[in-house]
Amino acid sequence: MRLAIDTSGVDQALVVLDGHRLRAADDWVRARADPPVLVRLDAVVKRAGGKPDDLDAVVVARGPGSFTGLRVGLALAAGLAYARHIPLYVADSLPILGAARRGPSRSLWLAGGGGGSTPAC
Repeated sequence: MRLAIDTSGVDQALVVLDGHRLRAADDWVRARADPPVLVRLDAVVKRAGGKPDDLDAVVVARGPGSFTGLRVGLALAAGLAYARHIPLYVADSLPILGAARRGPSRSLWLAGGGGGSTPAC
């Protein structure tokens, strides 16, 4: 399973993919009363029928977006990738948001395969 994270703007998203298949997604408009992103991440991975140990790659939005929003997503993605010893990729924000709302786009499918995103480490 591959996890995509976009916290770069007001519209935020978490997407879990299994190959080309969308397993689960959560998108929301950021508000102060929101639960922490980690709580949402745990819930979306569980909805996908997995657990964090099942992740084989993480894709994170590189923007454009706010500095703080980007920092939250990048730190979360880097921490997950580092702790799990899995690849970390960066991608533009729009494919991740689009996958959460309408299903995965080709560029998000390629993330982790070297075609539509940039390896971060």
